[in-house]
Amino acid sequence: MSHEDLLERYKPHPKYDSQEAFFADSAEEMTDNPGNELRRANGEVIAAAGAGLSLDTLGAKYSVDGSAAKATDVLGVMGKDYRTQYSKLREARADLRNFVYGHAQTDPDGKLWLQYWFWYFYNDYQLAGGFGLHEGDWEMIEIRLDAKEQPELALYAQHAYAESHSWDEVEKTADGKPVTYPGRGSHASYFAPGAYETEGWLDIVDGKREAPELKLVTPEGTAWIEWPGAWGDTRPSSGLLAGLEEPSPSGPAQHPYWQHPEQLFPKAIERKVKKPAQPPELDVARKGGELWVKFDGGGQPAGGGTPIKLIATLNSRDEAGVPPKTFTFDIADQGESGQFDTGLKLDQHKHYEVDLSVIVLQGKTEVPSASRCCPLDPGVESKIPDWVKHPIWDIEQFVAGKR
Repeated sequence: MSHEDLLERYKPHPKYDSQEAFFADSAEEMTDNPGNELRRANGEVIAAAGAGLSLDTLGAKYSVDGSAAKATDVLGVMGKDYRTQYSKLREARADLRNFVYGHAQTDPDGKLWLQYWFWYFYNDYQLAGGFGLHEGDWEMIEIRLDAKEQPELALYAQHAYAESHSWDEVEKTADGKPVTYPGRGSHASYFAPGAYETEGWLDIVDGKREAPELKLVTPEGTAWIEWPGAWGDTRPSSGLLAGLEEPSPSGPAQHPYWQHPEQLFPKAIERKVKKPAQPPELDVARKGGELWVKFDGGGQPAGGGTPIKLIATLNSRDEAGVPPKTFTFDIADQGESGQFDTGLKLDQHKHYEVDLSVIVLQGKTEVPSASRCCPLDPGVESKIPDWVKHPIWDIEQFVAGKR
């Protein structure tokens, strides 16, 4: 088989967290998003979306003026409303949704590796203003083939490290494609759903939001894949905010693994999957055409801690092409129980699936909980009546306590 046929044959299938706000898409989102600019480090604008900027602009030299590209050049988003901009772009540009970039490379031992690079508009770890935030996000998995071009090993990149499994241990689709579980907001690739301790924080993914089949692009021979600049304009934070924001990444061909896939293997470590803490009792209602959230802090999340933020993901099966929208609310001052108006507008004629979770403070660490799905039928204030809801909650808590 040709390299492209092999890349298509073993193309991964992601299963996202139910509260994921950004998905693997075309890298053209970074050149086509209205307001985005290609800039020098001194702020000089070389090209802008709709005014000379496209993937074809990028390379060792810029097609718009012939000037040499530099590693300090950036593709930047105007403003900080990343979720809003991304949602509008993804809704308007169906042609940019659900992509993966494939690359085949032979290592020094003659083994062929299949690499898959995922582009995300934003790294939104914890969806609650946690650590590691940055514009643009490139993530990668790779598969090593044997002499008969059959998979024998899979390596999934996870922040500063990776995880390896033999091919027979990898979850696969019915047609034999590997399944990946991108971490909620961080997009690190995992082999199974659950919670994972990483470099100072907790990654979580439930795998309940499956993606459509990804479209494979093999960028070999294109100028843009060799562009040396940064896919985003996030600079590393310093002082009291040190570590809050990480620098935006360079592109795939700038990573050593592009030419030497075997160099990721020494970074592979054993990951222990944990069950994420269940959230406190949460429910939703319609009031005055807006989404209200009810919570009962008396049912503390398993594992303890003080709930400080609530994450709400709003999705409607009646809105074709509209991606889920995720919002963060500060609940530190809400008290142990009550309800509050999110201000999010609801169409009384539409169904909604609202996924809710909390961020709890355990010592000085912010820890995300699992999410709870609260469906809303058209015009109905609450899917589950109070007299039914509480017994169900008690059963859930009892089962969670036995795990």
